Amino acid sequence: MHSPSPRKRPFKLGAITLSMLLAFTAYAADPKVKLDLPAEALDKSINHLAQQTGVQIIFASSLTTGKHAPALKGEYSAREALQKLLQGSGLEVTSQGDNTFTLRAQASSQNNVLEEVHVLGKLDTREQNLAFDGRNSYSAKRSFTGTKSSTILLETPRSINVVTRAQMDDLGVQTITEALRYTPGVVLQYANTDSRYDWMTVRGFSPPTRYLDGLRLPFGANGYSQAKIDPYLLERVEILKGPASSLYGQSSPGGMLALSSKLPTDHKRGEVQLQTGSHGRKQGAFDISGPVDDEGRVLYRLVALAREADTQTRYVEDDKVVISPSLTFKPDNNTSLTLLAHYQKIDSRGGAATALPAKGTLYSYGNLGRLPTDTFIGEKHYDRYVNEQWFAGYMFSHAFNEQWTFRQNLRYGRVDADSRRVQGACLATDACLPTNLVRYAWAFPEDSNMFTIDNQVEGQFSTGPLQHRILLGVDYTHESATYRESNLNYINLYNYNAFASNPFLTTLVEPPLGTKIDSSQRQLGFYAQDQIKWDNWTLQLGARHDQASKTNETLTASTGATRRITNADDALTGNIGLSYTFAQQLTPYIAFASSFQPSTGVDGTGSPFDATKGRQSEAGVKYQP
Repeated sequence: MHSPSPRKRPFKLGAITLSMLLAFTAYAADPKVKLDLPAEALDKSINHLAQQTGVQIIFASSLTTGKHAPALKGEYSAREALQKLLQGSGLEVTSQGDNTFTLRAQASSQNNVLEEVHVLGKLDTREQNLAFDGRNSYSAKRSFTGTKSSTILLETPRSINVVTRAQMDDLGVQTITEALRYTPGVVLQYANTDSRYDWMTVRGFSPPTRYLDGLRLPFGANGYSQAKIDPYLLERVEILKGPASSLYGQSSPGGMLALSSKLPTDHKRGEVQLQTGSHGRKQGAFDISGPVDDEGRVLYRLVALAREADTQTRYVEDDKVVISPSLTFKPDNNTSLTLLAHYQKIDSRGGAATALPAKGTLYSYGNLGRLPTDTFIGEKHYDRYVNEQWFAGYMFSHAFNEQWTFRQNLRYGRVDADSRRVQGACLATDACLPTNLVRYAWAFPEDSNMFTIDNQVEGQFSTGPLQHRILLGVDYTHESATYRESNLNYINLYNYNAFASNPFLTTLVEPPLGTKIDSSQRQLGFYAQDQIKWDNWTLQLGARHDQASKTNETLTASTGATRRITNADDALTGNIGLSYTFAQQLTPYIAFASSFQPSTGVDGTGSPFDATKGRQSEAGVKYQP
């Protein structure tokens, strides 16, 4: 029988102990949405309804002139809400299918002259398509990931999986890996047992390149200072499968992970979550957003979360605090500037559960049986993981006219990760048994800094029957990182008394430095893409040229020797895809794409390795429910 865990220190921002979970909307054929609309002009109220429900509402501006809508609060379907808003207005609603509604004058008042037509709920802007598409549905219809522009997923000749905010809320996900549990082609090596990182494999390659709001996230020299983004901060999680270098530069052949932040909304909204659960879990979070001024030119959003929790493994904690403010300025209808910031700190004793052999866990081992499921083989006074990360940047967009738009996204970020732990190692060559498993203590802190900027010009025009969407861009990334790894200090796992009188050592100190790596990498890329649409056909063409360099300086502490390796790569990558969309929302497609990824290290002659290059040919069929 195990003695109970010692009393934990209080979480720095205070524990929130009340047990409550906000209920999420139930979905059916006619989904209901929780609404809180103020009394206001009818056209504004319809606009806010379209944004919150994700439907399309078409009406003539003259129909709503001088009319007001009552306040509306509660759970309604889009049709029910529209009918409530239109009471006494002399208007009625008709359904056009595919989540589209049309407003018209009632039979007794059809003397209105139709004027300018407004289409609300499908605006072609980043905020509308990403912040609201998928809020109330599992099925997202548009994405920026595959084309760096707002494109219908059904017409994108690539394999893209989208996990929407609605799905994450219903599943109650706490990590990115939990959000991707039902995504085909994705293997989550450590599932949810490692609270430090989101390790995964996409189409056989690990790890995928990671992006937040279209910009690459820090990864570090050895991957230990990679950013860990809490899913509560996100509007959606996407996996683009296959090479993505033609738009993003360095890419794994398997694919990329694309995350989209929650952005300010032009209507008031808010939620507070108070949770409790197994293993002493206590968590509080809130998400509030809305306009600052009456004109809706300044919008804000503030998302925060604090958690104190143990885990299934004894002495391993999962404590976190995160806050993410954002502010949007819209001086006119053609210009938008969104400032985003993010701070997070994870301070967890124990770090993560360590691997154990199959015999003694999955299989019983002789008369010793199985180890308890909460077995901790580390040292509670030594094992610890601290991650502190912050990001600051902006997203800017300006439309010169109806055809041409300029966008610029920029971010600077830093991740400091301090890891030290005692974990198991198998020294036997034939079998890994509990009796020949030994422990070793080590430390591997790493920090990384990254600056990245992406400039884009997008144009939309026609040449005869062909509709073009051209994207021209240039981006630049610079990441520097320092990794330090200690020597290994071996200690015993099961026969504790062979090395110490106390099973948990109180005098174990961090082993001396063994290796230090200073890494610096830069990438400059120029890319171009054309999406050509003709009738039901869509052709996507893309090409990119990258100049990349990476330098690693490795210090071996025992000898004092430093080895410097520099890699410089030029790469031309591309993609081509063709799709045809049938009336039944069925789209077969074929695609080809290539990738490159700089490598570190040298061969037997001391020459740097060439970059890893990949090619993929793919054919598939998409269906939009």
